[in-house]
Amino acid sequence: MVDLAGRLPREWRPAGGLGRRVLHGGLLAVAAQAGRTAFQLGLTALLARLLVPEDFGLVAIAAGLAGIGSVVAELGLSLVTIQRRHIDHALSSGFFYANLLAGIVAALAVAAAAPLVAAIFGEPRLAWVTLLLAGTIPLLAASRQPLALLQRAMRWRAVQVVGSVPPLVAGLVAAGLALAGFGVTALLALAWTSAVLTLALSWRLARWRPGGVGDWRRLRGPLREGLILSAYGLADAIAGQGDDQLLGWRWGPAVLGLYGRAQALITLPTQLMLAPLSSALIPALSRLQDEPRALARLYRRAVLPVMLASGLSSALFVGLAGPVVEVVLGPQWNAAVPMLEILGFAVLPLAASRTAAWLWIARGQSGQLARWTLFTLPLWLAGFALAVASGPVAMAAAFAAAATILAPAGLFHATRGMPGLFASLGPAWLASVALALASGIGGRALLGVLATGNPLVDLCLFGGAISMIFLASAGAVGAACRRRRTEHADV
Repeated sequence: MVDLAGRLPREWRPAGGLGRRVLHGGLLAVAAQAGRTAFQLGLTALLARLLVPEDFGLVAIAAGLAGIGSVVAELGLSLVTIQRRHIDHALSSGFFYANLLAGIVAALAVAAAAPLVAAIFGEPRLAWVTLLLAGTIPLLAASRQPLALLQRAMRWRAVQVVGSVPPLVAGLVAAGLALAGFGVTALLALAWTSAVLTLALSWRLARWRPGGVGDWRRLRGPLREGLILSAYGLADAIAGQGDDQLLGWRWGPAVLGLYGRAQALITLPTQLMLAPLSSALIPALSRLQDEPRALARLYRRAVLPVMLASGLSSALFVGLAGPVVEVVLGPQWNAAVPMLEILGFAVLPLAASRTAAWLWIARGQSGQLARWTLFTLPLWLAGFALAVASGPVAMAAAFAAAATILAPAGLFHATRGMPGLFASLGPAWLASVALALASGIGGRALLGVLATGNPLVDLCLFGGAISMIFLASAGAVGAACRRRRTEHADV
């Protein structure tokens, strides 16, 4: 057994090999995420044809509550482990025990609330669904510290194994149960299989075991840092679940199932970039927190491909929501098309907000991140509360509007103290938004006139056209910006 925490570097040296390690980790993560995204897309298509919207809605309500419990149990200690300059085995062991205890308490709280949840939503099946999903919280809590140590040590292959194998196996199990007619049980098996395998693989690959803590007072400072980060995670989770829970309460699980599948679709393409880049970049950016110029350069380089990927995704969803739903989910889900069209506008703002959080975390400014998230939480919830009576399409509009309004303010706030960073990125984000909207709306107009009637042909034909228009326009804008910078440099 190897003491991974003891092997971690005592100093955060921005060595010349850091960029190569980040590039290697980023490329590996993107490749792994591409495979996961393709598999998840296929699994989504299969399950959407085997299950009904109500099944997805039931699990979405319970999973939202279990997800909030999981965030509480995490205590922000994974990011503390990754971000801190120094950590030893005793400290990481203390983090593990704190996570495990919090996971057990959170699971008991969610399980105790299960009958109340069923009564509030008027759906008796929610009691046992919530109770079963509550059991995954301690399993995930016990895997947090080994996985955080793998990320801190930049052991990218191990991180990607833990991130790839559990959802793959869990997806196959869920598909088999759905084919056998087990309904909502297939989705519950998906969550449990993934949680169990994540725990087993993270412990096996980290080759780390908790030991004695000795002086528990050493945990006070890290726990304070973690609780601040946990406040951010909790507020973010509540904002992310507020629309789902309100829709499920007001309109029932079937409508929530439609809305939830539309939301799941808009997250797939951006996950292809954001999830892997987060795992590779936050440790690297944290090592540069004392070198703001180097940190800004690395952040700027990482954000540019995110802009392209999220901008293209937004254009495709806005322009081709109908063919996307028919090809991926099936014609029985066509009621989700208007929701997907509107949610497509939120892809770019959400990506901007997520990348802004990297800066706060990497620079050790968790308090500012938590305060910003807590400040914006009432705005999200107020928008959802105003929209819920009008139905899921209005809720999608409220979600997209809140994301669009808050993203630039959050990016501006996160880049304070880094002169010139917002000024250099703000126009690029705005250009991406303009190009995405123009490409998407133009593609939607062409589809309305020239559609072949075959959703797969339309998706390929018009998707290719929108992609070429967006990428060509982005290339032209980028070349003009580079030319302008060169001219200013020559003056």
